[in-house]
Amino acid sequence: VTKDAAPKAAKNKGAAPTYYLFHGNDDFTRAAEVDSMIAKIGDAGEAEMNTACFQGKDADVTEILAAAQSMPFLCDRRLVIVEGYFAWNTRKGAGAAARGEIDRLVAALPTLPEWARVVFSEPDELPKTSPLMKLLQSDTHGFVKLFNLPERDIGRFMSGWITRRAALYDATIEPPAAVILGNLIGADLHNADTEIDKLAVYVGGTRA
Repeated sequence: VTKDAAPKAAKNKGAAPTYYLFHGNDDFTRAAEVDSMIAKIGDAGEAEMNTACFQGKDADVTEILAAAQSMPFLCDRRLVIVEGYFAWNTRKGAGAAARGEIDRLVAALPTLPEWARVVFSEPDELPKTSPLMKLLQSDTHGFVKLFNLPERDIGRFMSGWITRRAALYDATIEPPAAVILGNLIGADLHNADTEIDKLAVYVGGTRA
């Protein structure tokens, strides 16, 4: 389940966003969105040369910005992926220094070069009071997308998700079977995907 919650560079003279916030507890779909951005860079070699990854607890603002501002090599964009930066720096006990680093980073985001694609992937929904969320409400260089699992009707959601996911494996699953599998697994998309893969291999396209 995804939800767009901010302008998507509509006023940015048609240019693509230079920074993105993907946040929410659906880590499976959120990770797939990040993977799709990596795939859009080019082949595996081009992607490797033009992608930098940081973990929030180890990420330094200077390094993040330097990676984003570096010219891409044989490509038209440079992708910088930052995992859990805001979760780490707003945790209990993070202190004033961490908040200062967030302010420094957020202040620099609107000035990123046009080739930059900085993706902040956060495990939980950022509050509207977050400095990044406030920036996204006014700056057209940014893009935000919310990835949250539904709080209700998990069984219905999972059976539909399983049916759609099976199609990606060139397989079909009968509705009652999708319901049973969803009830057994619960809201665990990683586990569900693994089981669908195994089932698809087992039947080998000979039946549902």
